[in-house]
Amino acid sequence: MRKRVVPFFLLLALLCSAHVAGAEVLKAYFPRFAVTGAQNVDEMRGGIQTLLVSHLTSEAIFAVDTPADADIVVSGDYLAFGGVFSIDAVARNRAGVFLARAFVQGEGKDDFIPAVGKLAKELASEVRKAYALPLAGQPAASALH
Repeated sequence: MRKRVVPFFLLLALLCSAHVAGAEVLKAYFPRFAVTGAQNVDEMRGGIQTLLVSHLTSEAIFAVDTPADADIVVSGDYLAFGGVFSIDAVARNRAGVFLARAFVQGEGKDDFIPAVGKLAKELASEVRKAYALPLAGQPAASALH
């Protein structure tokens, strides 16, 4: 009897912990950004999308492949004018309600990747506030809305 009880409780504990952890994960969809003023528009669209996904995903925010699977959609615009660029991003919930906005500016290609990192950090902070998600390494204050 004891041999059957221990595995049962281990399985139960595993299932309960997976459920609790799942409640703290926000699923996000990242469509390609609109790009204006860049020479390689398609490369920029995919590049910004890839960088933002890699910088925004964490233990609390998980990227999904379709908007139907997402809790939020993160979209945005890249605008280049001369040697200056601006990247703007907006997060909306499933119903299209505004949750967070962030933007960064930079000069030249050397500022591009650090600017996307800064944009992701600001946007993640605002989304976490909107959903009361923990910062990296901190426990959650409450469940998702």
